Amino acid sequence: MKLTVVIPVYNQPELCRQCLRSLKSQTFRDFGIVLVDDGGSRDYKGLIKEFPEQQINYERNEKNLGAILNIFYTIFYPVQTEYVMSMHEDDLLHPSFLERAVNVLDTHPQSEFAGSKGIFFDEEAEALKLAAKNELPVKVSEFGAADFVRFILGGSPFMLGSAVYRSQALLTAPKPNLAGLSVSCDRPFLVDLIGDNTCLVFNEPMFYSRRHGKKDMRGKDMDWQQVFGLYEYYRSRLPQPLSLKDQRLFLTSSTNNLLLSYRSLFPDKRPSRFLYIGEGKRRGLIKFDKLNSKGSFGLLSMCLGSTFSFYLLKAVQGLRQKIKPSPYQT
Repeated sequence: MKLTVVIPVYNQPELCRQCLRSLKSQTFRDFGIVLVDDGGSRDYKGLIKEFPEQQINYERNEKNLGAILNIFYTIFYPVQTEYVMSMHEDDLLHPSFLERAVNVLDTHPQSEFAGSKGIFFDEEAEALKLAAKNELPVKVSEFGAADFVRFILGGSPFMLGSAVYRSQALLTAPKPNLAGLSVSCDRPFLVDLIGDNTCLVFNEPMFYSRRHGKKDMRGKDMDWQQVFGLYEYYRSRLPQPLSLKDQRLFLTSSTNNLLLSYRSLFPDKRPSRFLYIGEGKRRGLIKFDKLNSKGSFGLLSMCLGSTFSFYLLKAVQGLRQKIKPSPYQT
């Protein structure tokens, strides 16, 4: 067997069924599946019986680890296969994803993992339509650690669950910085895993990540210092001193994402907006000449609330469109 797909599960067998259907449709067949139940109350053994043609093992954690710890437990799960993937139970794959990931890793021995840009969906039918549209040849980019950081700062969505890892690389991989970065340690973990080697990223989205919305509680323990620490980490992984191009990329990303993130933090985990902005400026993470619409919305929502800010920005954008001179006017 070439690959093991280890899936952290918790009380969502109806969504896991969709995930298993996605795996069943894969053009690559040389893989097994392990479900790791984080002590939930729902039955998964009955679900496994619905897929007799799949090799599926099931285990339960002795105690509840919580979402992020169970995810990393499955990433480091001891396997006997050359490759391992930790795919979330509510996500889906393009039918040729595993075949492409294994093929590119086979031909790029210096690469520690292969994965895909992600695209969000709400219902399974929506993801299936997205997959049906993406039948063109998919190009792959090879990134070192610094270029992968630039890829992230540029806003490209890369999900931890989309990575197919070289099992050997995980044996000596640095542990995720959960204490310092909380749930945002996922992409820094990938950067550290790359080290002096490379990773592979499909240019077309072949991984479909379900929107969690307001029900997602994984960030409830994340405080504002950890959000700032994430961007300080990214800055530290770029060549020093920063080139003008890297400075512009970094400050645009940090300014706008930090301003947007303020309202996403739980109330007991965020300071006053004046302290937050002041500290961001002092640490070289917020610079107002790098504001875009994302950061403008975040800044407005700090003061006016998200709903009012959304409609205000929409009105301003509409007004700009009306008064913008036509390119055909003389």
